Amino acid sequence: MKILVIGGTRFFGKNLVSALLEQKHDVTILSRGNNDIPYPQKTSHIKADRNDFTDALNTESHWDVVYDQICYCTNDAIATLEAIKNKTKKLIIASSEAVYPDGANMKETNFDPYKFQYESGLRSQFTYAAGKQNAEAFLYQNAKIPVIAARIPFVFGETDYTNRLRSLIDAVKNKTPLYVPCPQASLSIIHETDIANALAALKEIDYNGPFNVAPCALITVQSLLERIEAVVERAPIIENNISPNSFSSDFFVPSSRSLNPELAASYGLQVPDIEDWLMPLIKTIHNQFTSH
Repeated sequence: MKILVIGGTRFFGKNLVSALLEQKHDVTILSRGNNDIPYPQKTSHIKADRNDFTDALNTESHWDVVYDQICYCTNDAIATLEAIKNKTKKLIIASSEAVYPDGANMKETNFDPYKFQYESGLRSQFTYAAGKQNAEAFLYQNAKIPVIAARIPFVFGETDYTNRLRSLIDAVKNKTPLYVPCPQASLSIIHETDIANALAALKEIDYNGPFNVAPCALITVQSLLERIEAVVERAPIIENNISPNSFSSDFFVPSSRSLNPELAASYGLQVPDIEDWLMPLIKTIHNQFTSH
């Protein structure tokens, strides 16, 4: 297949490019060029700004599938649809579990992008969640081709540029008090290579609509902290009330945030279990911390 990846230069976008190349696809990456292009000898590169890249695409260009890894708002979605018009058969975007309200076992029907009234706007004009909601709504109400919005939970990995897990491990190691409003809240989490492999698999699925991508097993905030404690050999200091010295994390949700993966399973998409990778990842990140 000929595949265009919008973004794809960091975190699990790079893993996606790697997975597609392993499958022997012809991959083109579109980016501003601010980050190194992964596998430059094996991929093509189009240098362009994602906000307006119609003119950067050759009028004769055509791809079997387009992935948009950086569709954060309505205007991003507008730019993508305009640029790829008549140039692809399918669009897959990296969306988020943030489109849902807080709650456990969220199904795709818990947020309906076909009925959501979207508003035009730049990324800076929306919260992260609202931006993703508006992007999905615009695409599903305007696209003339199949669109899969992969709704992705927290992504963990060695190359996570947000450093969320690394910062939490460091906080426990340094005896920084943690503000944890709901230790028993359950989370869906996924490893960067697992979400990349799942995204790569979605191109083979005949489907149009939002699509949860998550493992069946969940983890509580308390269980995540216990695993960190086992590795750093230091009990976390947990506070029930926030203070000026408290460490707060995106993982410390006020109530459960988890995805129902039944739709994915019905299409044969199985995500590896958390236990396959979480402890080794914590150990790797901790070892990097102690080596500095």
